[in-house]
Amino acid sequence: MNRIAAGLITVALLGLAACTDRGDATSSPAVDTLPAPIRRVMERVAEIRGLEPVPHLRAEGVAREDVPELLESLLTDEDRALAVKLTTLYRLLGHFSEDQDYLGVYQSFGAGSILGLYSPAEDTLWVVSEDGSADFNELSGAEESTLAHELVHALQDYHF
Repeated sequence: MNRIAAGLITVALLGLAACTDRGDATSSPAVDTLPAPIRRVMERVAEIRGLEPVPHLRAEGVAREDVPELLESLLTDEDRALAVKLTTLYRLLGHFSEDQDYLGVYQSFGAGSILGLYSPAEDTLWVVSEDGSADFNELSGAEESTLAHELVHALQDYHF
């Protein structure tokens, strides 16, 4: 898949996340219950963006092999309908062959490429690791950068 297709898929993934209903944010734990390293990253990202930290958010680890199942569980009927339209669009643009579909590419991409994801409907962010461990006290530079990126999504979802 070429760079343009990868870029379009990334934009579409963000679109799917934006279309997802946030649900009842009051049932999620407060930001103070986040592990201290994640809370520090959240506070720093919020400060840089000039926003208040998200008051309701969970952080979890997920094993790379479990990412496709997690992505599947987060899809709504609206997401699936959008995926059908995106499949048609990408085929018309020549980015997908007839045997490719958006959800298949989405899950394949997620299984091998993503480092983290945020779900507005779940008020949860996940950090992907090989074994699913969530040792947030031992964050690598890549994991901390991923958290910051996903926390920006959470801040945008909460404030806008």
